[in-house]
Order: sequence, then C-alpha cells, then structure tokens
Amino acid sequence: MKQTLFHITLSFTLVLFWTIAPKAVHAAEQKNPLIYSVQISTNVMEAKAALAYEQLKLALPNYGSEARMEKVGKYYSIRIGTYATQKQTAAVLPEIRHAYPDALIIATRLLEDRILLPRPAEKDAIKKTVAVGTDALPQPTEITPNPTPVNMETGTEAQPKTQAHQNAPNAIRQRIKSEKPENKAAQPVAAADASGDTPNAKDPATMLGMPIKMVTDILLGIVALLALAVLLLQLRPDKTKVLSKQDYYQKESATGPWKLHPKLEKRLQENINHAALAEENLMAVNKNARTVYFSSSARGEGKTIAALSMAHAISTQMDAPVLLIDGSTPEPTLHKLFGMKRSPGFMDVMPGKITVDEVIKPTVYNNLFIMPFGSEDSTKNIHPEKVSSVLEVLCCTHKYVIYDGPTLWSTPNAALIAARFDGVIIAAESERTKWEVVQMNKEKIERVGGSVFGMVLNKRYYYIPRFLYGKV
Repeated sequence: MKQTLFHITLSFTLVLFWTIAPKAVHAAEQKNPLIYSVQISTNVMEAKAALAYEQLKLALPNYGSEARMEKVGKYYSIRIGTYATQKQTAAVLPEIRHAYPDALIIATRLLEDRILLPRPAEKDAIKKTVAVGTDALPQPTEITPNPTPVNMETGTEAQPKTQAHQNAPNAIRQRIKSEKPENKAAQPVAAADASGDTPNAKDPATMLGMPIKMVTDILLGIVALLALAVLLLQLRPDKTKVLSKQDYYQKESATGPWKLHPKLEKRLQENINHAALAEENLMAVNKNARTVYFSSSARGEGKTIAALSMAHAISTQMDAPVLLIDGSTPEPTLHKLFGMKRSPGFMDVMPGKITVDEVIKPTVYNNLFIMPFGSEDSTKNIHPEKVSSVLEVLCCTHKYVIYDGPTLWSTPNAALIAARFDGVIIAAESERTKWEVVQMNKEKIERVGGSVFGMVLNKRYYYIPRFLYGKV
C-alpha cells in the first residue's frame, strides 16, 4: 500500500512539474519581451565602462537619454535604445557608427536588475525612448554644441577648469566628422559579443543567473534521476524480508520424521544450482576430498545454512550418502532446524560413551543424514586427534562428511580441528565481512597445515535488477 501511494505521488509530481514548467517559461518571456539595442562597447572593469558611458552622452547627445550601462555576467556593456524590431535598430545604426564604428545590434531582454547606469531615479527615461511594438523612431536633430558636463556624484553641472577642457566636446565632434567609418552597414547585426548576450537571437529569460529553459531542463533531469533511483531501490531486495535462521526452527520430535521448514526447503531448492556449482569446484580443487569443514569469521554470517545447502545439493545431485555434523560451539542449531533432540550427538562420541551409529539421524531427504551436537558438557572432549579418528569411521559409511564447525575465533583449537579435514570453506557476509579478515583466517588455517578450498559469499543484495548483472 505504501509503495503504491508513493508511486502515485511521484507520478503526480512529475506530471505537475512537466505542466507548470513551460508555463513558467512563457510567463517569464511575457514579463521581459525581446528587444533590440545598439551595443557600443564591452568592458570587464566597471570604472572604464562608466567612463565610456559618460563619453557616449557627450559624443551622441541625441541618444544620451537612451543610453544605459548593463552588467551581463562579468562584463559591463554600454547600449543604446530599446527597439521592438531589428529594422528600427538598423535605421539608427549608421548615425551611431559615425561616432562608434564598432557598434553592433544586440537582441536581448531589458532586465532592470542588470542596469547600473543611469541610476534608479533616471531609469524612467529609458522606458520612454521608443514604445515597444511600434515603428515610430525619434528623428535625430543637430548635435548640440558645447554640452555642459554633469558631475555624476552630485547631479549638478560642473564647470570646466580649463579652456582645453571646455573645448573637448568640439574636438570629439571634429574627430567624428573627419574620420570615415568602416564599411559595416552591409552587416548591421554581429554574430555574437563578449557580454554574454547573443545578438539577433532570442535571449531567454533568466532564473538564478541562468536561462529559465536551462533551469527547467536541469530540474527535469534531477527529477528523472530521483525517479530512477527510487525505482532501483524498489527493485532491490528488502533486507527485512530475508528470514533469519530462527524463523526456520522446528518443534522438537523424538521419533521423526525429521525434515526442514517448508520455507527453508524452498530456499535450498532455489539455491541448489549454486550449491552444486560449489561442489563441482570442490571436486576440481581436490578430487579425493571427502571431508569439508565450514567456518566463518564471526557469528551470523550464514555458515550453517551454507553447510546445509551444500550437503542437500550433493545428496540430491550425486545420489551419494552425505553426513552433516553439527559442531558449532557454543550455539549449535542444526537440531533445531530439523526438529530433533540435541543429544546424544557428536560430542558424546568423542569420549567413547556411545558409537556413531547411535547418533546418526536419517531425514526425509534421500541420502542426507544428520549428527546433532550432543551434550553441552562434552565440548571439553574435542581434540584434533579424536576428531581424526571419528572422521575415519564416518567415511567408511558416507561418501561425504560436512562439518558445521565453530567460528575460527570462538574456540582456541578451531584452526587445529579444521586442519584435520580435507579442506575448509569460509563463509562471509556481503557488505559486512572485510576481505582482510577473511585473508587472516585463511593464513591462520594454512599455518597449522590446513587447506582452504574457497569461500561462500552470503546475503548478497542486488542494487540493480538481478537480470541486468553480467549485461551492463
């Protein structure tokens, strides 16, 4: 129910976002329509751009009220006019190029937060230059001689200090009349400029310093990635659904028949191919191997289930008698999985109290036999030499003897006992057991003369769908 509700919420969010995003882009474009301007220059230093702005007002008094300085990214651009069409802008371009031969037409949006000059009190003049959407253009008049410079800090007229300073505007106009502009009228619109705006192209509205279209694409990509991640997490097996060994315990019975919990039977049947492959690998390592010791680095890593899986697979696939011995101190569990009594068992055979035939229990599974742990007070009788003698007797009646032993660090002589078997298989838990610990266990067994056949990786989780493994 929770998963279904989550999927519905996620789908609704995606549809809602996909519907609102284009409307947000359209609303932003309506708020800031596309306009055309003439760009005079671009500087990376604000002081130089402000000086160019003041010089523009002196050189082109007719367009001084239309001039503005904008900050676009890291650049400061000087621009003239807010025209509705490119045709309108091209009409005034020749006159502006008499003073500024490098002027070009820019397609942009008039964003108030980008305008630095004129100051806020003077910005209303810019909006009254040319009405957007009309073809009416202001008619240029004669250049006014000797315009009076203005002090930008006080807003008052400033008196020139020298005669040369007073005649500076006339000198600028004389230079403009004497110099011939470059032949750029044929190409009034440039391809691009360094200010960050793209001339003669639709300049998208911005959000967070980026075009809104780009922001919406990024957000849609993030939402898509989140949806994919959630989907993969839903497909990943849930750790809480993996049953523990305690969930398979059976009610104790003195007479049998002894069998496993139906859910554990199903689990062993599902893993039978993997267990059979482990048996093939065992035969490849040592064809004469008949006794196998299962161990692990710590409790709870799945060695008992691994030993049971291998014994069940060999007895089923090879049609050979297999004996599974419970020697897992200090907490034996095989008798609980089959619902049989704990004693008498293997630990009672060690001191010679009873024979092996008295403690071997048949199961409902063909060729699979169980030897329970035995009395708790007999654990002191476990000695490597006695284990070897008992194994010799058991191998006379069973083709394979699999021993569910204790962890290598729980008992002091675990490695010595493991060395009495033909080989050792170490169980490790995925995402828990460190490879350095497994390496230490392997070296510990080999130091006392034992042989490690390999390891079993238990409780593996698939972070992408399982059928994709090996294909990506």
